[in-house]
Amino acid sequence: MKILYGTTNQAKLESMKRITESLGIEIIGLNELNQPLPTINEDGKNPLENARIKAKAYYEAFSMPVFSCDSGLYFDDVEDESRE
Repeated sequence: MKILYGTTNQAKLESMKRITESLGIEIIGLNELNQPLPTINEDGKNPLENARIKAKAYYEAFSMPVFSCDSGLYFDDVEDESRE
């Protein structure tokens, strides 16, 4: 099975390849496609929404199984702007 990891970050890609190599899953990154990447507006309210936005856009662009990750930084005692 081949899955697209929606990242151009080589360190993230190599880490995921090591994690999944024993599972018979081939992970490829966006740079390995040698195709233009779609412009994606990451306007989600949190990292999970942005990951979904990217995964959906890459799936629509490349017609293959894809997953994406995003991260965020949170501070205690700082109001979340999405609650305003």
